[in-house]
Amino acid sequence: MIRTIFYEKMLQSYDMFLSISQFTQDWVDKYWMVNSYVLYPPVKTERKSVNLRKDNIIINVGRFFASGHNKKQDIMVNAFIKMCDKGWAGDWKLVLVGRKHTDEESNSYIRYLEETAKGYPIELLYDTSADELQDLLDRAKIYWHATGYGEAPDINPEKFEHFGLSTIEAAQYGNVPVVFNGGGQPEIINHAKNGFLWNTTDELIHYTKVLMNDHETWYQLSSAAVDSMEIFGEEKQLRWFVLFLSSYYNFEQ
Repeated sequence: MIRTIFYEKMLQSYDMFLSISQFTQDWVDKYWMVNSYVLYPPVKTERKSVNLRKDNIIINVGRFFASGHNKKQDIMVNAFIKMCDKGWAGDWKLVLVGRKHTDEESNSYIRYLEETAKGYPIELLYDTSADELQDLLDRAKIYWHATGYGEAPDINPEKFEHFGLSTIEAAQYGNVPVVFNGGGQPEIINHAKNGFLWNTTDELIHYTKVLMNDHETWYQLSSAAVDSMEIFGEEKQLRWFVLFLSSYYNFEQ
């Protein structure tokens, strides 16, 4: 009872609540019984122009860990292995990049990924530098994302991607996002306009094959992905925030 009273007083001490996506806004408002506003995190890109001579690389960026909103690298590894076994992958490779967690459960998960990926054109890259990551994003063509797959949104919303910064960063480099249709991702990707949203691994494979086999479709979606990410840039988000604050608060003395 004391804890509940303290918690309510803590919430009442704030003038405003900001959520990083409409997805998190729904749950913040539900859990805390407040009315929050959405402020997308501004994303800065290091690219100067999009590389037009890309390699046949599918990339995913996310930490390697077993609990919480696990990035589902196992789902992506097994989907790509299926593509290889069916003869659909050709000369493509899958590159998974991220920092390793060191707890025992995560170590076991990483060992599983490494054993499963053996003999296939799959690279697991840990703790890469910022320059190395930018080089990979610059060379890759497709961005995969699977966080939230197989989870129940009404029971465990925390296991979904809360927004999708890595998706935006990859798209800024001309990667076409093929991402799970959950969490904050549908706020970033307009299906078949600047990428693809998938619900099943068969859809993940199908949309990826389309991009692999049809360069014109890949190019059109790549260009659209780059253009559509401008709204999440630092300058536009700062302008929005200033306008928002000026309408919310009266700054006149």
